[in-house]
Amino acid sequence: MVKNMILLVIYGDTRKTDTEAVGQLVDELIPRLCIGLPGAALSLEGDVARELFQQIQGVHRAINLLNQSNHNDSWRSTLRQLLTLPRVNELIRGGATRLLFDRGELPAGEARNYLYQALSSGNSTTDATAWLEGFLHGNGLLLIHHPMLWTIIDEWVDQLDAGKFQDTLPLLRRIFAQFAPAERRQMLALARRGRQAVQPAGPEDFDEERAKRVLTTVWRLLEKDRPSG
Repeated sequence: MVKNMILLVIYGDTRKTDTEAVGQLVDELIPRLCIGLPGAALSLEGDVARELFQQIQGVHRAINLLNQSNHNDSWRSTLRQLLTLPRVNELIRGGATRLLFDRGELPAGEARNYLYQALSSGNSTTDATAWLEGFLHGNGLLLIHHPMLWTIIDEWVDQLDAGKFQDTLPLLRRIFAQFAPAERRQMLALARRGRQAVQPAGPEDFDEERAKRVLTTVWRLLEKDRPSG
């Protein structure tokens, strides 16, 4: 509802609705939304969490279009709370991290720290994958232009044992399937370059067997056939 009202204020409608009156109502509703959202995001699961995440994305886009500093500040503060509050669904937590990062409100180094936390061994693979799904929603340019984030995900996948990897693979494939074909091709090229994309390594540091395992994983994630030979 708030998203639609914001869009009405910005664009108007064919019924000549009084946008000034709607704008006053929006000015009252956005602060209430910002106060209530963190509590509403607690202890959610499955489709309920996914639906709330979609609503958060819609409101985020609308507030960006409205571009009023007071509402921008309140919304940024609310997203920040979602990053740190306990019991926030990991899909929503990862998504809030990405929304802040895309707006330039979260430096790359801080985003890396949140990613590293989400993928730490203390978290279940289910929670880690949910966080990744939220963080990587929309497009894959984040990983293409920030190889350090790619490296953290690479290291996390590499440390999964065979059983956890098989359980996690369908979830990871769902995440990577949302990316455009051109983005998936760039990711495959990034995987072929390995960690040299982040820091130079001498020939003595190259682990051919590990590189083969990483490429096999990427081909499976991107639903590509492994080339012969």
